[in-house]
Amino acid sequence: MLNGLEIEKCILQLPKSYYIILSLKYADGYTYKEIASILDISEENVKKRLLRARNRLRKILMEREVRI
Repeated sequence: MLNGLEIEKCILQLPKSYYIILSLKYADGYTYKEIASILDISEENVKKRLLRARNRLRKILMEREVRI
């Protein structure tokens, strides 16, 4: 099981755009609509980017678990 510091390291491996959108949603608690306004993109685009970011993070975390 990864600890908080290891998970943070994995998050920092993400492309900046993924890191930002994940931070806005989960750390700052913004809604899709608010994120869309902040980033000047559509709500659909926010949802797609969050899905891609979560999938990329999941892949990084799974690879990390195997190596540990």
